[in-house]
Amino acid sequence: MVFAQADFGPYTGDLFVSVSGSNAGGGIAGSVDVLNSAGNTIAFLAEGTVGTPYDPRGLLFPDSTHIWSADADPSVLSATSSDFTPGSPAIPEPASLLLLGSGLACLALVRRRRQE
Repeated sequence: MVFAQADFGPYTGDLFVSVSGSNAGGGIAGSVDVLNSAGNTIAFLAEGTVGTPYDPRGLLFPDSTHIWSADADPSVLSATSSDFTPGSPAIPEPASLLLLGSGLACLALVRRRRQE
């Protein structure tokens, strides 16, 4: 985590957080999220694809116009404020997937019992 330096575009003073692509490491869908003072995700930098995974591990502002993100592969990605996408990444939380799976399993069980 690191706070943006002065003059880093619309994200000056916001908190930048590197989000791993996987709990086990080596994921492809990591991102760098920008949080405002209210704790809301206002922008993100997502670079990973199947051929080029992105699993950020650390952040550094070498100057007021660039942020460096250390990747687990190992490499360093250099980005500017214009490289960030406004909004929040559209990735479901693990708890949401667990709840959905539990609900579907319960529906299948109820349907099976009705057929007996």
